Amino acid sequence: MGLNCWEIKKCGLENNCPAKHETKLNGIHGGENGGRACWIVHGTLCDNEIQGDHTEKYTRCYQCEAYNIVREEEASNFLVAGKLLNKLKV
Repeated sequence: MGLNCWEIKKCGLENNCPAKHETKLNGIHGGENGGRACWIVHGTLCDNEIQGDHTEKYTRCYQCEAYNIVREEEASNFLVAGKLLNKLKV
């Protein structure tokens, strides 16, 4: 299991962040809830700011340390946005 976004970023906001509580993404990329798919979770608390949905935070997330670490660690097993969105619909 890899580090979750709040562990990578050391933000201290995980208890209030939607990524920590998004159970439909639990286990994705080996993370806890949405911790390793945070870029797809609406309203995350990145850099002490409430973020929008994945389309609104696209540029910011794809430059983020957490996103890039997960992408590198997962390599060919990395799930693209469409597959992650489908999991949220379940």
